[in-house]
Amino acid sequence: MFSHPIPRRVYASGTSVSSRRKHLEGQHLDEYLDAIHQHTWARKPSADHEKQLEERRTNYQRVPYSTAALANQLVRVVVSNDLSINLIENRDFRDLLLFLRETLHDADIPHRTKLRSLIIDAWLDYWEELKAELRLSLGRISFTGDIWSSAALHPYLAITAHWFGRRLDTNQVLLRQALLAFRHIRGAHSGQRIARVVFDVMDQAEILGKIGHFTLDKTSNNLSFMTHFSILLRRRDTNGFDAKNNYIRCFAHIINLCSQAVIRAMEKDDTDADYPDTDTEPGTDSDISDDDGVTIRPTRTSRKAGPIQRARKSVRFIRKSGQQRDQFLEIIQQGNDDKTWTQVVIVDAQAEKVTVNLALVTLFPDVKTRWDSVFFMLRRLRYLQQPVTRFFATNRDALLGFNHPLESTHWNRLELLELILQQPHTVQTIMSSENTPILAAAIPAFELFTKSWNSMLTDPLLANENIRQFITPGLAVANKYYSRFADTDTYIIAMFIDPTIRFGWIAANWSEPDRAKARAIILGRAPLQDQAPAHHLSLVLASPLEHEALVLPLLPLPLLLSITVMHNNLSIFQMKPAAHEVQLGLKRRSWTITFAVLFLRGLPLI
Repeated sequence: MFSHPIPRRVYASGTSVSSRRKHLEGQHLDEYLDAIHQHTWARKPSADHEKQLEERRTNYQRVPYSTAALANQLVRVVVSNDLSINLIENRDFRDLLLFLRETLHDADIPHRTKLRSLIIDAWLDYWEELKAELRLSLGRISFTGDIWSSAALHPYLAITAHWFGRRLDTNQVLLRQALLAFRHIRGAHSGQRIARVVFDVMDQAEILGKIGHFTLDKTSNNLSFMTHFSILLRRRDTNGFDAKNNYIRCFAHIINLCSQAVIRAMEKDDTDADYPDTDTEPGTDSDISDDDGVTIRPTRTSRKAGPIQRARKSVRFIRKSGQQRDQFLEIIQQGNDDKTWTQVVIVDAQAEKVTVNLALVTLFPDVKTRWDSVFFMLRRLRYLQQPVTRFFATNRDALLGFNHPLESTHWNRLELLELILQQPHTVQTIMSSENTPILAAAIPAFELFTKSWNSMLTDPLLANENIRQFITPGLAVANKYYSRFADTDTYIIAMFIDPTIRFGWIAANWSEPDRAKARAIILGRAPLQDQAPAHHLSLVLASPLEHEALVLPLLPLPLLLSITVMHNNLSIFQMKPAAHEVQLGLKRRSWTITFAVLFLRGLPLI
């Protein structure tokens, strides 16, 4: 239906397409999903629709029955659903297979040893297919990696490859990705040891000559890994890999370090404040070692019962048992029925208190291994401030072991911390909102984030909050890692080749010396312009051509450097009261980073 021109018709003056989308999903699902993939529309099909389409196609391509086909299907079921191989030994499961086909005998069904062998054979076949696809990749291959610990605390290194390939039927350029390795790391996690493991993986995959960028977190062993890995590549006469410029630091990890610095500063202030003593509490995060080798270790000291600790204790107490959770939800519901809960709204520039119904939700705990968990905990806690206060007021007899409820001074301090943490949360959410976030947005987003914190320091409405002592440590971390961005040419190149940015952001926001340095870096990559446009684009596209600027021939670099107006006008900040700020009657401004256009589509570089 999408291959024939359709006469233009105006259906309505509005821009709603929900009804037409529902019609396409309900009546033309196959063609609609194919069109989404072909034209790379921003609208992504739901998991249910993808599954439904896969089921349809599977039915269309039903495989004739044979014992070999049955074995292949069993391998697929076990692997794709992460099932235990011992399932095949379950008597009820084997009886089910026998029930579904009269001619099937128990001897035809493989046992766990045979199934394990079949899984290994299937993996070997997949590995050869993956190697062949990687050899045909367009341009270099980039990687993301991290080390994870199992439940038994055994460390495993996961490496995911990202590359550009072509569909043979449509010649379409697509971003491809696949798990390349999941290796058990034995011994110390030194950069040299990790480099040897990764090098062996790349050698086995036969892609040492196509190594691109690595996106890793900020731990010190990753910088050491990049250095030793580049040495190993040079020994194989593999050129074009630079330990500094090919190292992309994880954006979310840096933002989390900034947030943790603020939390630690406020926790220290709470420790020094005049609050009653409480028990020893662990820090908010595990040990962190940055790429300077400096270990940021959460302290375990006798803390005062400050606002953050009281918040954690309050959340844990309410979530302590099913009975207490149920009682808390009953309090919320009772307040809704009695019209007890209120919020402050602005009507004709005047604050008015109105009754509201609160959602029947529970509190979020602070999980040290989950980024933004402190922010989510505070946001939910402040949203439910009224029922939380009533819960502790009506349960005083049951609070013999809980001596630190939240009081008005504590709520004000928690409001301030949420206000500060809202900035890194917002920028991290924006950068994570796309399936394919692009490196070109990293520096603009990071600069917007640091500017929001700096603006809070000069806000007269926050002058009495002594906010500087909390934000300054976070800014110190941000500035340190921002200098690493400046030392890496890749970020500048990524912005420049993005048709929605070009040199516009640098021209509008950087000083003249920095602009001159950026021009020199871009002109230093001048050989790029000698390549044919189509081939050049195939090296940098992570999705098919979708922007009109990409189908035009590439202009000479000096002329492109003169383009200092971005396609999109960026509204750096827009101050507006957040809903929960107004609800609790707070009179301070809520600072939120907003982008007029989230320029997260275009030319992913990594």
